Amino acid sequence: MREKRPGRGARLPKQYSNALQRHTRMVEFLTTVTDGELAAHADYFGSLGEHHREHLAELESHA
Repeated sequence: MREKRPGRGARLPKQYSNALQRHTRMVEFLTTVTDGELAAHADYFGSLGEHHREHLAELESHA
């Protein structure tokens, strides 16, 4: 799935707000993952974490 790129003239504060909302939803989701699910899908959760860290670094560079 392709990610949306910010349009021209998009304001960072709105993008930042949206990213924080997605982060909150991700944390809420992760609290529901069981140890068994984590073990069964370790590759998925590892790549998810890497992807998330990439976006955090991007946002922090603009903060």
